[in-house]
Formats: sequence, structure tokens, C-alpha cells
Amino acid sequence: MSKQREDLWEWEKKLQEGEERLAKGQRIINEREQRANENDRLCRQKEKDLEEAQKKIDATNITLRSKEEDVNNRLADIALKEKVNICYVILVTFILFFLVVGIYWSMSSAAGI
Repeated sequence: MSKQREDLWEWEKKLQEGEERLAKGQRIINEREQRANENDRLCRQKEKDLEEAQKKIDATNITLRSKEEDVNNRLADIALKEKVNICYVILVTFILFFLVVGIYWSMSSAAGI
């Protein structure tokens, strides 16, 4: 009977050790699963942050294109105004030239030159 008790006690001890190893293994699995879940959550958050950043970049690019178009239009307007001003200066110069020539011609005609 003592041998049976000893065997039973050994068996219970091995069973308890096995249960402890199983519990420890389960804790390790649970910890790994928690870390994996946390990593997944962080990845999803980073993906969401990247998507928001991309939306901001896209919106900024649209704004920059609009501003670039506005600047180009303003430059085109300035260039056109410069051309008009140059034409005006040339026209005024010709008018003054012909007035001076006309005055000179009429003075020459009056003086008999």
C-alpha cells in the first residue's frame, strides 16, 4: 500500500508540475497574443495616421497648384501690361517725333528754307 501511495504521490507531483508548465505556457501564449494585438493596434493607428497625412499632403498640393496658377496668371497680366506700356511709350515717342518734325517742317516752310 505504501508503494501505491508513493506512486500516487509521484503521479500527483508530476501532474501538478505538468499543470504548472501548462499554466506557464498559457501565460506566455496570452502575453504573446497581447503583444501581437498591441502591435496590430499600433500598426492600424500608424496606417490611419499615414492616411491622414496623405490627405493633408494632397490638400496642400491642390492649394499649391491653385496658388501657382494664380501667380502664373498674375505674371501673364504683368507681362501684358508691360507690353502695353512699351507700346504706349513707343506710340507717344512717335507722336512727339512727328510733332517735332511737323513743327520743324512748318518753321522751315515759313522761313523759306
